[in-house]
Amino acid sequence: MDDGCNQVNPSAALIDLRPVTVLDSITELQTADRHKVAVTGSHGGLASGRHALAHGVAAVIFNDAGVGLNGAGTRSLADLDRWGVPAAVVSHLSARIGDGRDTMRSGVVSACNGTAQALGVRPGHSCLAAVAALRTSAAHAQETDTAGFASASGQVGPHHVVILDSASLIGPDAAGSVAVTGSHGGLPGRRAARALKHPARFAAFNDAGVGKDQAGIARLEVLDSQGVPAVTVRHDSAEIGDGSSTLRSGVVSYANSLAIRSGARAGASLIEVIRRLPE
Repeated sequence: MDDGCNQVNPSAALIDLRPVTVLDSITELQTADRHKVAVTGSHGGLASGRHALAHGVAAVIFNDAGVGLNGAGTRSLADLDRWGVPAAVVSHLSARIGDGRDTMRSGVVSACNGTAQALGVRPGHSCLAAVAALRTSAAHAQETDTAGFASASGQVGPHHVVILDSASLIGPDAAGSVAVTGSHGGLPGRRAARALKHPARFAAFNDAGVGKDQAGIARLEVLDSQGVPAVTVRHDSAEIGDGSSTLRSGVVSYANSLAIRSGARAGASLIEVIRRLPE
């Protein structure tokens, strides 16, 4: 079966191939990653793409997170196209979300933007084949301060809520608060220490379509062992990468045992679950 390698620009041998960086989360990008092809376990939401853009990557591959409400899991593709940055997503059924190495090793492209298509990337190609094509990208680092992940806070009933587009934004001030995130419920790098950087009273994530090896809900069990009640909301009920959407329209899909004891149930509105949490 054609893996797409024969569609790489034939003049690629005359081009300095872009180096590749493999990341479990797009939030791990460093200054040294400018001009590189980034292969990441993060969802392909708008904020992820803006974060990649601000760090000047030459090209990027995300997880489609089950696509989800309003196509949020792949929304970065069109946005990056406008900046001339090639981008693709792999199917959440082919690679574990939050696992960059699995994305590289077993990811299968489910969608890509026009700039990536011009380099020969197509849906159905392996991630490895897509990377081979994207390494020929002539895109340059963008000098932009485009908005990426944001945070806010508010009150739901008697409870203080921190609203985070990315769980990476959580700080020590979240202790005693409810943390509502736009992040997937996967475990970055499959490492327990990265389930939540700072403990919260209750935490909510997007299930990202659950996906391969149920990776999209892997944080829940780990947070249970760490004493944090946690739930995921259905990927088709809230836009991934948008904490406000999680709070506004999220419907619980899975809950750990501590969250169940706190009253969370599959099918319940997240905002109602939070309102009814014990004081």
